Amino acid sequence: MLKRYFKGLKLHMQVPLTRLVVVLVSFAMGLCLMLFILLLDEGESWFPMGSLMALAGILITAALGYLSYPQQFMLALSMGRTRKQFMISYALEELLWLTLSYGLVLLLSWLESRYRLILFPQSELGASLLPILTDFRVILTAIPVLVLLEMFCGSLYSRFGKPFNVVMYVLWMSTALSMSKLVHMILPMLRGLAALWIPLGIIGMSVMAFVVIYLGRNQGVR
Repeated sequence: MLKRYFKGLKLHMQVPLTRLVVVLVSFAMGLCLMLFILLLDEGESWFPMGSLMALAGILITAALGYLSYPQQFMLALSMGRTRKQFMISYALEELLWLTLSYGLVLLLSWLESRYRLILFPQSELGASLLPILTDFRVILTAIPVLVLLEMFCGSLYSRFGKPFNVVMYVLWMSTALSMSKLVHMILPMLRGLAALWIPLGIIGMSVMAFVVIYLGRNQGVR
């Protein structure tokens, strides 16, 4: 099992590299956008747009990851691996890659906070993502939830095909068009529900894990 896991890591080395590049590019775009806004309006409060865009980069790569899940599933079965072996190996790989990406976001978020104090010391801080991102309850739930969410979406895509892509597209566009409003709504909500993060995360992971296992066991080989 371990040999196959490390072999899979070597075969999929482009996955973490792609994700890290996406996170860096997204962070740079968000930071430049915030600087442009402050240069135009000095009275505008500082918002960690770089960190938010970096998080969006993680979500985008994780969201798009479900598209390759059915192909990897079928390839693993055709090569003699069991469904259980594939799902465990896939989950562990994604857990490693997402942990690396999340660690990079934490580093970038800290650098962004230092950057603001140097270039715009007089600007007010409109919001801060760093206290939330470094909360152990977020770390313990966010990364496993993203892993299972990718597998969950991949399993539904395997089951329903292209119609599921339409649903994902509508959800993504709705979220993207209302991102700024959602951030200001979600941050206070996250603080208010801090004590429930782990229980809610466990419930969400349990439901998604059940669906992934159920659909994986009943999925035919094509």
